[in-house]
Amino acid sequence: MTVRPAPLNIDFRWVVRSFDELRSLKTIDANIMQVLTFNEDGTAVLVPYAWDPTATGEDDDDRCLVPSNSPPAGRWRKVTLAVSSGPGTQSIRNIDALRETIGLPGDTVNVLGYYEPGDGGGGPFYWDYASAAEDDGGLVIKPTAVTGFGRWIRQV
Repeated sequence: MTVRPAPLNIDFRWVVRSFDELRSLKTIDANIMQVLTFNEDGTAVLVPYAWDPTATGEDDDDRCLVPSNSPPAGRWRKVTLAVSSGPGTQSIRNIDALRETIGLPGDTVNVLGYYEPGDGGGGPFYWDYASAAEDDGGLVIKPTAVTGFGRWIRQV
């Protein structure tokens, strides 16, 4: 499980204190929640989850959380947030990894390759939280966990 330290500018309205608290929520306006957990050394980390209304599957405490009312469809899926906590850009391995990454306003990433780093298919992308454009596999990338607005747009 990959976890990231909480940036200083986090919006704590979208943070829950436990996996059980997240399971008690069906969905919210933002559809992104973060579970506050602690490493063995006591360092606080936020683990991001996105609401996927079509997902099914078993609850495994890592990739998929089933709401406490156990609907036939609709799960909280673990995702990666591209959090820019300062100057610079986060590197993402390939387009598939970008599709598993959700941005926040102002985030930029550098994709290292389309399939593999250095294959020529990478480049810079920025997060457009208001975009609902179709994923074209090159200029516009829609994260798999996003059901409404929010796309990665290639900077040209």
